[in-house]
Amino acid sequence: MGASKYWYVRLYIRGGPSSGVKKSTRCENLKDAEEFAITWYEDRLLEKRTSRERGALSFAAYAEKFQDTQNRLIRRGELVSKMSREDALKLTNDVLPRFGEIQITKIDYHAVDAFIDELKVERDLSQSTLKKYVVLIRKVMKEAERDGVLNHIPTLPTVKREENPRPWFTPDEYQRLLDACRDLREDPPGNTEFDWGRVVRLHRVHDPFVPPTQRMEVSSEQAHSHHPGENRTRYDLEEIQVSL
Repeated sequence: MGASKYWYVRLYIRGGPSSGVKKSTRCENLKDAEEFAITWYEDRLLEKRTSRERGALSFAAYAEKFQDTQNRLIRRGELVSKMSREDALKLTNDVLPRFGEIQITKIDYHAVDAFIDELKVERDLSQSTLKKYVVLIRKVMKEAERDGVLNHIPTLPTVKREENPRPWFTPDEYQRLLDACRDLREDPPGNTEFDWGRVVRLHRVHDPFVPPTQRMEVSSEQAHSHHPGENRTRYDLEEIQVSL
């Protein structure tokens, strides 16, 4: 193959091939080729700078800042190390592979919602665990907000937790509890003293309807109204198990 009629430009990049990067200027005139070479070189510098800036604004960059913040909180005793380790595992295993290289300003509700949906479909994670992922992403984005990169943290998906409220007493169960308390008040076990100003704990015995520990407060005024003139100073039911 004969020599090309066009001038070529060669650029040496650190870490690149030792022979450099070669490109045709598609110019036959030397002056035009020189101008092309200068423009092409400046474009490559701009690409490198943009890439560096993009990396500095990536989710991964702010995830690293977030972990630095957590380490400072741990040193000051404001955060337990276990929480930091759990966040680090979530970031490494799931969040960074998905969002690490994305510019943090590009991450929005829809991106996070799709991510959470995949976690649910592929791994059937609980709602409470999914919520922790959303909270973690929000914490990383908070670092970008502090740096002024984000004007505000965008709205992120809300994961509703399954509510498991403690069952209420039925009127009959409340009455049984009240009757038992009155029986103890009127006829407490011997060799004991009672202070109605203290918290009374009733421990369940063989009753599936009554929680293991119930607390009941009675003021000093109520105590005196129930036992006027008495000087009993203490009666603690903490060690007594009451079967209702």
